[in-house]
Amino acid sequence: MQVLMRAGMWCGLVPAVAGAERLAGVQGSAEELFYRIGFYLLLTVLVGWITWMLTRRRYERRLLGLMQRLAFFRALCDGASEVLLLLDGARRILEAGGTVPAVFGRIAGSLRGRDFGEMVSPDDRPRLMEALRRVREGAHQPLEVTVADAPAGRLHLDLSPAEVEGRIYFVVRCRPVSEPTASPAPPVAERAQVISFLSQVGHELRTQLTGIIGYADVLEHELAGRHREAARLIGRSGQRLLRMVNEMLTLGRLEAGRMVLEPQAFDVAAEVVEEVQLLLHLAEAKGLGLHVRRPVLPVMATLDRAAFRRILENLLSNAIKYTREGYVAVGLEVKEDRLYLSVRDTGIGISPEFLPHVFDEFARQTAGDSGEEGTGLGLAITRRLVELMDGRIEVTSRPGEGTEFLVELPLHLRVPQAPPVSG
Repeated sequence: MQVLMRAGMWCGLVPAVAGAERLAGVQGSAEELFYRIGFYLLLTVLVGWITWMLTRRRYERRLLGLMQRLAFFRALCDGASEVLLLLDGARRILEAGGTVPAVFGRIAGSLRGRDFGEMVSPDDRPRLMEALRRVREGAHQPLEVTVADAPAGRLHLDLSPAEVEGRIYFVVRCRPVSEPTASPAPPVAERAQVISFLSQVGHELRTQLTGIIGYADVLEHELAGRHREAARLIGRSGQRLLRMVNEMLTLGRLEAGRMVLEPQAFDVAAEVVEEVQLLLHLAEAKGLGLHVRRPVLPVMATLDRAAFRRILENLLSNAIKYTREGYVAVGLEVKEDRLYLSVRDTGIGISPEFLPHVFDEFARQTAGDSGEEGTGLGLAITRRLVELMDGRIEVTSRPGEGTEFLVELPLHLRVPQAPPVSG
């Protein structure tokens, strides 16, 4: 923006310089020459200011448009019974996504432009206004309210701020209060339908998100200050959503039996060390220790290398994410013809109520218990990859003390033999 403003000023200097050259050859008083040069300089500043204002408004619209599209895609990816709303400073709904008909009893388009405060029951409205006031100050606010004429009735809201060009917007996540905190997996038929739907729309979402990420990257290089930060956050959100879409596509392939293993011989110990080095910066950013215990000699195994790395990456990144202080330890050992991989942390642990559902698709420990959010797909994919390689995975955890995942795999995965050709 500053670059464009300077360009506008240089454009304004052209008539100033040209005018000065013409005046130099014309007889006249020094006072007249002074006023004319001053007029051209004033015109230069005016052109630069108009250029800056037009560019600023254009980028404001672009940033807001990206935020609205991200709100829709995030709500769509986040799953079964959640809605995400984007409100302006006057509480008007700019964008709505997710399962709006199920929660609000109407289509998303009918919510746009409505005052969200007027939709909340009069008894809960003062608490909503107070929560929004605190959100303006930068706080995250959970709240339960009753929404008139909504089939879901009472909703749990998570309100958080989003600032663009000095203006405050509100991001509101809505879900029915009756939704369990540690939801088990849906019935098999329903789960298959959900996964099939997400796989079908996943490719379209990935295309759209790639465009958003590229657009945000261009804006980040063109803008400055808070605008650059807003563009950077949009790009990071887009990257996160793209990872979620890729996880959904992976889960869809696993559910449909289309994931084909490609066993190959490689040094598992070296693979563990390399993955730890790739994620070391995440642990260091949180002040965590990251330890590795492995055999000194190479550990040659015949497994699907990409699947093994995906298992290790999911477990290790999860451990770092849910550990606030202490360390994360990775262990590797071989017993006879079996390979044992462990990932242990000193994090927040998993509640006993949620532990039986930790490998279920779309199951997540609530933010109130963990303080972190996830897609609910990483561990489900991990378990399926382990089982696909004839292995098993176990988890033990104590809230407030930490969690340990133990993966057991065959040291040498048998390569499927092609059926003989008859005739």
